[in-house]
Amino acid sequence: MPPSAPLHANRSGWKVLLVDDETDVHEMSRLILANLQFEGRAVELISAGSAAQARDLLRLHPDIALALLDVVMESDDAGLALVHYIRDQLHDLDMQVVLRTGQPGVAPEADIMRRYEINGYYLKTEITAQRLHSIVISGLRGYRHAQGMRGLAGAARVDTRVHKRGPAQQALSME
Repeated sequence: MPPSAPLHANRSGWKVLLVDDETDVHEMSRLILANLQFEGRAVELISAGSAAQARDLLRLHPDIALALLDVVMESDDAGLALVHYIRDQLHDLDMQVVLRTGQPGVAPEADIMRRYEINGYYLKTEITAQRLHSIVISGLRGYRHAQGMRGLAGAARVDTRVHKRGPAQQALSME
């Protein structure tokens, strides 16, 4: 499969989930990402105002490539709990996850980067329009790469099974 065609990506656009309890963040992000494309495909922004709403959307859209999560929403660790949900309950290791916070003291970056399976951590105040574009493009590229590696790993498993069969079994499978 070519690298521009991830295994589970929506063919019409790249799905990016934005989870934040601030409506201004959604409005600004939607404006900034409105015309963004990666590899000829548009970015489709899916919005959730809470971690609970995000869980519902994640079940409806298993092909989300990138999640941009606020850390502090319904609780001080709502975004971190959502990371656990994505990685441990949905078992989605391909989705790229970037945390954004307006309260860095609640979740210190060094600790969070070590303890959680995430792809980035940013203060909301440092996210400019260009930085958001870079975060999204980098995340989509990482997702595409993860999907490509998964495809190669699957092909290698099939190839290994073929080579482990004896000559008689291989001859029968060619009929």
